[in-house]
Amino acid sequence: MRPTLILTLAALALSATLARAQDQSPPPAAVQAPDPALILKPDTLRFIELPTGDDLARHFPPDAVRQQVNGDTKFQCVIDNEGVPRGCVVLSALPDGFDFDQATLQVLPRFRLKPTTSEGVPTAGRIWIGQVNWRLPK
Repeated sequence: MRPTLILTLAALALSATLARAQDQSPPPAAVQAPDPALILKPDTLRFIELPTGDDLARHFPPDAVRQQVNGDTKFQCVIDNEGVPRGCVVLSALPDGFDFDQATLQVLPRFRLKPTTSEGVPTAGRIWIGQVNWRLPK
């Protein structure tokens, strides 16, 4: 069986900030809060391409597979003119020590968004904030 990925697209800028405040973790040094006007609404995104099951299996962290551990990551990317996520950073990755952050960064370039959202908003140059839930088959 192949590992699966559940992708939850959510406007997480506020919730990520609140979560950091609750657990007293400092924000990642390299990530500044994005301009809210540039954040894409998650429920309006349209995809041309998504990672395949083979992509996900290839990038699922080996230690997590061996120990049967699932993971969750939150990320932020800028969408380029071709609809590909670029400059991606992982805002959080749990549990620590299993490289779910690196796995997420390896899979994100396999996504490709349409040039506009379902509301007609251009995606190029805008910010995609989302979540990847890495799940092993039961």
